[in-house]
Amino acid sequence: MAKIVRFHECGGPEVLKIEEAPLQQPGSGEVRLRVQAIGLNRAESMFFHNQYVEEPKLPSRLGYEAAGVVEAVGPDVEKSWLGKQVSTIPAFSMLTTVRWANRQWFLSRRWENIRPTFHRSKVQRYGCST
Repeated sequence: MAKIVRFHECGGPEVLKIEEAPLQQPGSGEVRLRVQAIGLNRAESMFFHNQYVEEPKLPSRLGYEAAGVVEAVGPDVEKSWLGKQVSTIPAFSMLTTVRWANRQWFLSRRWENIRPTFHRSKVQRYGCST
């Protein structure tokens, strides 16, 4: 099971719940991450407050930004991505992409390779998956 952040009604941070969901295999063009870090940005806050450009379809989930290690790849994604540290590129609809979890998956063009080291709390990135 994966732990996820879900909300069943709109409101403040008190509506956010940590729940469990079945672990799924990534589909075509997707990877699954073992998430090591997440970010909660302004757009996500607006989303669960129902003040974002897209209206949440309840129950809904959060998870626009994450960094972690690729633990599974879809059938058409190169296996060389397995074990690499990546971060997501938040440039997708909040309604169509799977959200925060201790495991999470993304379209292959929405993540990029990152260095395994951190410097002054900033992730130093290099390369790109596209």
